[in-house]
This record gives sequence, structure tokens and C-alpha cells, in this order.
Amino acid sequence: MESKKPLSLLLVGKIGTGKSSTGNSIIQRSSFVSKRSCKGVTVAGQLETSNLDGRSISVIDTPGMCDGTLPLDDLRNAFRVSLQLSPSGVSAIILVLSVNTRISDEEIQLFQELGTIFGRDWARWLVVVWTHVDQLTDDGTTLEEFLEGSPRQLLQLMTAAGGRSVAFDNRAADSSVKLKQISLLLAEADKVLRNNDDEPYTSEMFDAATLAANPPLKRNPA
Repeated sequence: MESKKPLSLLLVGKIGTGKSSTGNSIIQRSSFVSKRSCKGVTVAGQLETSNLDGRSISVIDTPGMCDGTLPLDDLRNAFRVSLQLSPSGVSAIILVLSVNTRISDEEIQLFQELGTIFGRDWARWLVVVWTHVDQLTDDGTTLEEFLEGSPRQLLQLMTAAGGRSVAFDNRAADSSVKLKQISLLLAEADKVLRNNDDEPYTSEMFDAATLAANPPLKRNPA
């Protein structure tokens, strides 16, 4: 790894994408609880820290998004609370998507909601993680082939993110495979740091995005 600087990663994504399992893979232990149902979703994020080759890695798992069933203000509050777990900000925002299903209108809505919540420049800190890639291997399909013909909104988002994406198999039994995909993800997060001159995404940026999305009403002069 090029840098030994500590990294902090904020995981976002829909329930059922393997977001929490990805967090467990990164920290190499089962600390985050996976949920497949929107029932009982709370606004509480969870911070866990690990050490990889002498490097501190902090991962914040956020509540899973639920196909538009949660109001935007509730989602915003969930992410605000989660960000506050890392007062100095996060090195990268990790958007977890699954190859289990093709990108649908629901995912496109998710992209739009995340852009509204985190601000129009959020892709500067974005890395996309694709989970369940073992199913592509079983089908003899590459990730590049899977992404062919993807919706314009996804391609635009990935372009804005500088093409930063990593394939993850959270069920891999081979420890060398697990370590390699973690290493690739951290390398992408390091790219985010370099491209942003080591500037993290902070709660202040989040609040500015909230203000931009909800500007105060102007009072008419008396």
C-alpha cells in the first residue's frame, strides 16, 4: 500500500446489497449486522475500527435505504448521525451495489437521493463496490460485461467518480482473495484522498448540502 495514513470509509446502499457484509469483510470480523428487510430500520450508524498491516481503517455502516419508503428528511438525518461518528470526516463514501439485479428505477432514484443528501460534488469522494460477483463468475460473465448497456445515470455517476469501483465477493473462502479485494478498495480510497488533497468529506459539507437543498425562505420586505 502506498500510504499508511488512517482511512475512514462511510458505507451507503440499499438493504440487501451486502453493504454490512462488505463492512465485515473490510474489518475482517463479523461486527455489522446484515438485514434483508426494511422492518425495524433505525437511524443509528455503527463505527468499527480495524488494523491492516499497521494501518488504521475505520468503517461506518449506515442504515440501509429502503426503496423510497423512508422520507428524504429521515434518510438525511440517518446519514448526519452516522457522519458524526467520525468528527474529522470520512476519507471516502462507499456506495454498495449488487450484481444480483440489473440497475432499476429504484437504484436511479437512490443515486438522485444521495446526490441531494450529500451534495452535487459528492462523487469526488465516491467509490462503488459491486457485491455478489461470485454469481458473475458462476455465469461466466465479467463485471465489464454486466455493466454493458447500464442506464445513463449509472454511467454518469461512475464517470463523475473517476471510474473508481471494486468487485467484492463477501463469501470468498480463500483468504488471499479477501485480502486482495480489500487492498484494491483501499487503493481506490487512497486515490480519493490524493485527488482531494487529503480533504475528507465532513459534517460541515453535509450541512452545506442540506442548506443548498432546503434554502431558507426569503421574507418579503415590509
